[in-house]
Amino acid sequence: MKTNTIYNFLPLLFISLMATGKDPVDTKEIVGSGIFSTTINDIRNYTINQDTLIFLDKTAIDQSLYEIVGSGYKSRFRLLDDVNANSTVGTLESITLITDIKGIVTTLNPLTIMNQSILSTADTVLVNLNAVADLLVGDSIEVSGYINQDNSLQVSRIEKKAALSSWKLRGYVTTITGSSSFNMADLNILSNGLTPICPNSNIVVGDFLEIEAAVDGSFTAGQPLSTLTALECQSPDVDQTPEGIVPAVIEGFVSQVFDPPTPLVFMLNDIRIETDSQTIFDNGETDHIDLGVNIEAQGLLDSDTGTMVASKIRFLQHRVKIKAPLTNIDIVLGQSITILGNLFLATPQTIDDDFILASGLISDRQVEIRGFIDSSGQGYLLKVRDRGSVDFSDVSIRGDVSILNNPFITVLNTVIDASNSLIEDEEGQAITLAELFAVLEVGSQIEIEDAFYDHINSILSGGTIQIDEIETEDTPDSAAGIVNTKEIVGSGIFSAGKGIATITRTTDIIFSSDFE
Repeated sequence: MKTNTIYNFLPLLFISLMATGKDPVDTKEIVGSGIFSTTINDIRNYTINQDTLIFLDKTAIDQSLYEIVGSGYKSRFRLLDDVNANSTVGTLESITLITDIKGIVTTLNPLTIMNQSILSTADTVLVNLNAVADLLVGDSIEVSGYINQDNSLQVSRIEKKAALSSWKLRGYVTTITGSSSFNMADLNILSNGLTPICPNSNIVVGDFLEIEAAVDGSFTAGQPLSTLTALECQSPDVDQTPEGIVPAVIEGFVSQVFDPPTPLVFMLNDIRIETDSQTIFDNGETDHIDLGVNIEAQGLLDSDTGTMVASKIRFLQHRVKIKAPLTNIDIVLGQSITILGNLFLATPQTIDDDFILASGLISDRQVEIRGFIDSSGQGYLLKVRDRGSVDFSDVSIRGDVSILNNPFITVLNTVIDASNSLIEDEEGQAITLAELFAVLEVGSQIEIEDAFYDHINSILSGGTIQIDEIETEDTPDSAAGIVNTKEIVGSGIFSAGKGIATITRTTDIIFSSDFE
């Protein structure tokens, strides 16, 4: 769990003023007229100067408030012409902090807010809240995060509020339930005679909406929302102003994958992402691109056509893939699967087409799971598939190294005896066991395939081990000196940049006064 940051240069004063109900002090008056930087998705460092426009939803806010509340928000931003080819540095022309839901907790298990399913992990920023488990039905909540096509959210920020003056919900129309009502996931909404601000003044399934409603103190889960006050179609997130080809970074859920798979082409919300032989995949591989997977795409966006040519695809959580025998006792229906000693929790985005998680197993089966690990080491399921009869000699696992003790490697909680394995480096070249242990460190990502599983001693052996990533942290392309030439051929200088991604830090003040 991440907690809200109160900056060291003004903690007590700000808290004191908040407690008395007074407005926060403008920190610029204390630190001088400076510029500062904000970090997006951990590796993108953008400058905020005195001309940067900052909004919280539709309301302009002072820069000092951004410095205090920014972390964890999903943000839509525009960059000036000093943006680099990889969208890792530049000056912000504007940035908008986006709240996706303002409403009440409707159920606890599973957690829903305004009947929308919510996934919170250890990486979610919590504000006015020690733990998600402390929430109660009826609590007023503001949520920022990433919205799947089924309207489930993987949230980057949850703020508990004493009260709300109005309600808000962003998401997709999932069903039309009548001439004057529609659903966004399990929330039935009465249109109240409002004309949608949409093409043809009408809504259809798949439209992305922002709705506003008056607070209804009697509303509970399962009831229609009858207090609608505004209804507008929008693009899911990234600024789609037509202005030609610009550097961009887009975070979101994969909404469609096209066939054939080579070269890989997919939809990220409503942006078409095209890859080629030069596209770099970070924290995952091409076969990890699947419906409902949360990623960040970096590259050149043709804002006239809504197509990005991706120079890099980043899986923001470390990916895990396991194939192994599974028994029914390893499944808690609808909640979790334990495989090779690793516990994975179900999420609102979990795909379970073979109903393994939903119904269990009549007999032991070979099962493949795909998912991710959060910063606390907790595993989450994104896909569960039946892979046929049990085969202890065809077991595989991909994940982060947690313990090194030559010749043993522990990946997550699974022990591998590498002494008799074929070992390959990142380029697929054969290396020795000694060379493997010389380059691996805790946090490196490896994969072992076609291994034998000794279920008595819980050890994998044999098979082929391949290093997926030695680095344990992402490195900005700009810091590594990487520039993808296909991004700058025929261009050289960009007029602007744009993106949608998560604010992960709002510090790094650069003073321009005598307080340096």
